[in-house]
Amino acid sequence: MEDIKQFPIDAAHAQGAGSQALIDLVAEVTGAVADPPEAIECVYLDTFDWRLYAADSVLEAVRDSRGWALTWSVLGDGRTLGRLRADRCPVFASDIEPAPARARLAATMDIRALMERVRVRLNRQPLARRNDDDKTVVRLALVEGTAVDPETGDEATLSARVTVQPVRGYDKAYDRIVARLTDRFGAAVETGPLMVSALAAIGRTPGDYSSKIRLALARGTPAETALKDVCQTLLRVMERNVDGVLADTDSEFLHDFRVAVRRTRTALTQAKGVFPEAMRRRFADDFRWLGQLTGPKRDLDVFRLDVPGYQDRLPDDQAGALAPFQDFLDRRAQAALADLARALRSERYRRLVADWRDMLHSPTPPVDPPPEAHTPIERLAARRIARAHKRVIKDGRRIDAQSPPEALHDLRKDAKKLRYQLEFFRSLFDADDVKTTVKALKQLQAVLGTYQDSAVQREALMAFGRAMTAETSPPPETLMALGTLTATLEDRQADARAHFAERFATFDTPDVADRIAHMSRDADAAAKPPAPPPDRPPRAAGSKADKKAMRTAAASKAKSETKAGKDKADKTNKTEKSKKPKKAGKAKTGGRR
Repeated sequence: MEDIKQFPIDAAHAQGAGSQALIDLVAEVTGAVADPPEAIECVYLDTFDWRLYAADSVLEAVRDSRGWALTWSVLGDGRTLGRLRADRCPVFASDIEPAPARARLAATMDIRALMERVRVRLNRQPLARRNDDDKTVVRLALVEGTAVDPETGDEATLSARVTVQPVRGYDKAYDRIVARLTDRFGAAVETGPLMVSALAAIGRTPGDYSSKIRLALARGTPAETALKDVCQTLLRVMERNVDGVLADTDSEFLHDFRVAVRRTRTALTQAKGVFPEAMRRRFADDFRWLGQLTGPKRDLDVFRLDVPGYQDRLPDDQAGALAPFQDFLDRRAQAALADLARALRSERYRRLVADWRDMLHSPTPPVDPPPEAHTPIERLAARRIARAHKRVIKDGRRIDAQSPPEALHDLRKDAKKLRYQLEFFRSLFDADDVKTTVKALKQLQAVLGTYQDSAVQREALMAFGRAMTAETSPPPETLMALGTLTATLEDRQADARAHFAERFATFDTPDVADRIAHMSRDADAAAKPPAPPPDRPPRAAGSKADKKAMRTAAASKAKSETKAGKDKADKTNKTEKSKKPKKAGKAKTGGRR
């Protein structure tokens, strides 16, 4: 990259001057001449969960006379990853014109929609330092800008800065200009990507959302406090996604919302003996209701996402046969969204969220608290994880070729509960133990998920075919295509069933069992009170003081033993004398001879 340096102009240097005064100031310092100014308005795009930023990249969109010009670049060094175009500001990768970089961008976004994260209005004043031959030897620019929050419309002024760019063959002129600017404005700085600066100006931090559980629970924390921390984190995930669910921006808003609800239900199961029981049951019922509400729309979302893949599985003579099915799914999804929106705007939902938040911030009952409320969280978590693991192993070993589908479905639910607990309490245990266990568990969950999803989708396709026939009389080729897909899903389900034993064996291993047991041993050791200090052993002879102390102790001990021996001897003599018979007729004299 070219050595482009940036010099911020702070308030002390600007002294409240307007744009023209700043231009004159830079021209005076550098001897550069101003060229025609440029006004640029750009939009920085990313997904709700910052997938482009997480991939160390940034997508900038600028509107021009032909639509939108997109520049996808590396976040750190600004290297261009691709230049793209779109008729409108893109939401999905499919909105972008075909280009080599589009597929890579689509893979990074996955199924998420692009959103405006920040808008920036820039006033760029180019300047050029020319030599006596009127050739440009250094390029400069005074850049002023405003960041705009696309959600609220709030604006924030960005710091003005001067950029200096060298021209090949004129390094000495570049160095002189850099030296002058350094004398006037201070050393050049790394200002970082414009997107990050603009986000900071409006009070946003890139990467501020993730659906993953990122908790740093401390050992020794009372179980009630720790579980409330878990549930508060899940509540924040739910609340961050509600607007996206209602707007149906992309399917992942509902997915993340639904997973947060399921995780909350698992946390409430683990709260037996930790939260007051009547309260725990009340919220368990409410979150079960909420989970059931999200089911129909989520199931339809999965089908809509799978239609392109379904189409690829069909023979060429059935190309386009699923278009009526896609329309049917879209209509059903809109109806399901309307039902879900009514529920999320209902008084019951508002009361659930408000009461749940109040409960999570309430103190432990001072009188008669639940029996496990003050248990160190690592001990409770280790016990519950061990119990969940034991159940998965026990139920999994019972499954054979004759087991009903319900057995695999129940095992899938148990495996999911174990996975959630490992995620909740990851920070309490050895990282390698948790990572290895989760990795093996994921493989089991994958085959169970394929089996269950194939069964559900196969039954749903048959039901959809009947519903379409009753509603719209679809073309015969559409019904034939659905029949073909039903058979394909049946084959996929059978294949998953055939691989179950293999995948279960990767989880049912001594290594995983040892790691679960190690979590329990580690938690018990951490929660044990410290042993009382043992009697202090005698100090080893070393210094003169040590030797003197040992001699003093030995002398004292010998003196005590001598005195004790003498006392014992005197007592013995007296006893023996008292036993001797007295001589008759002889008077007792005063002393012993």
